[in-house]
Amino acid sequence: MPERVLVVDDEELLRSSIARRLSSDGCGVAECGTVREARERAAQEEFSVAVVDVRLPDGDGMDLGRELLERSPGALVIVLTAFSSVDSAVEAIKWGAYDYLTKPVSMDKLSLTVQRALETRRLRREVRGARRDLSLDTIIAVAPPMRDVVRVAREVARSDARTILLRGESGSGKSLLARAIHVESPRRDRAFVQITCTTLQDALLESELFGHERGAFTDAKAQKQGLFEIADGGTVFLDEISEMSERLQAKLLQVLDDRTFRRIGSVEDLRADVRVIAASNRNLEGLVRERRFRDDLYYRLNVIPIRIPPLRERREDIPALAVRFLRLYAQEFRKAVREVSPAGMKLLVEHAWPGNVRELKNVIERAVLLAAGPVLQPGDLVIGAPLAAPAPRIEIPREGNVEEEVERELIAQGLERSGGNLVRTAKLLGISRDTLRYRLKKFGLRVRTS
Repeated sequence: MPERVLVVDDEELLRSSIARRLSSDGCGVAECGTVREARERAAQEEFSVAVVDVRLPDGDGMDLGRELLERSPGALVIVLTAFSSVDSAVEAIKWGAYDYLTKPVSMDKLSLTVQRALETRRLRREVRGARRDLSLDTIIAVAPPMRDVVRVAREVARSDARTILLRGESGSGKSLLARAIHVESPRRDRAFVQITCTTLQDALLESELFGHERGAFTDAKAQKQGLFEIADGGTVFLDEISEMSERLQAKLLQVLDDRTFRRIGSVEDLRADVRVIAASNRNLEGLVRERRFRDDLYYRLNVIPIRIPPLRERREDIPALAVRFLRLYAQEFRKAVREVSPAGMKLLVEHAWPGNVRELKNVIERAVLLAAGPVLQPGDLVIGAPLAAPAPRIEIPREGNVEEEVERELIAQGLERSGGNLVRTAKLLGISRDTLRYRLKKFGLRVRTS
């Protein structure tokens, strides 16, 4: 369906010319010559863009533009006028007009402006959709501990808190929660920047965070803004904060205390209005006691701590997470996989998940990619032993080779886990199918399909 554009101008010849050009561009166009007609038309249908003349016979085009924006906040208004005036242009932009064109209007310029407006509107819709996808409402929180996390995160997001500390094991979802907090906050329209403190050497990390001046060091060919400068008004997410050097911890503390910093090689203080969300999977208290993490920075960050429980402490969330990942990868890989079997779901719920949500996501991704049917069975799910499962009992033989007994038991477990599927068993054990067949014959193991 073509995008709809409303053209409001009392000059019939110009209005018709605009309508023809925009129609040839693929837009659906409605023409009106008065404020009254425009109001009636806008009440009947939604428009993506409105092209409005400032002077109309029965009213002010500026007032009409404001009214159209109030009626349809997602629409964009382009103002036309025969009187070039900086004051009028400033006024139009101030109340929210997308652009301001002076008559006589070049049809090429008008067409380009409308196309840019439509693209801007499309991008804004995508951003709103992305925000919905990343908001706290989309975080799966069936388990009471996770519901508490989301509740606290929502309160903190909407507050003026400038530091938040996320604690949790690797793969538990700290990065996702940090983004959701930003999206839920008044800072949502400004930048969210993220850096992992272990990925860069100390000097490079300093440059990424604070920027540098040209010539500050050998490879500094030009001035560079740091993340604190880029994210002014927004959020900086520092993952694995415990790995930051003591020297950079001191610089970070200054940013948190007085909101100022300096680029490398500069003597000028720059201001940064940012919210800092730090995350760690380490015991920060222990690092403070060992003097490997500054106590003053720890206390500054730990004003609002949020602990994300590991997946084994929120097992009620596993079915919903598994279904979400299944749908994601079924669409991505174009596979007709619809669900996880009850036995498969039981296996997922009982697993210990040392890698947390990230591990679960990887297991489902692999299972969907290799699945032969529409339902994921236990044999499709290549995961570790369930938490509640007893350790396998391997008898030490009175005579013979202990190594062979261990190998036999491992192959038997592989067959059980894969439901008797030789291809999956071989992949699970990291051996070829020919080797597996040889071992089955050698140990007298029979394949029982599930």
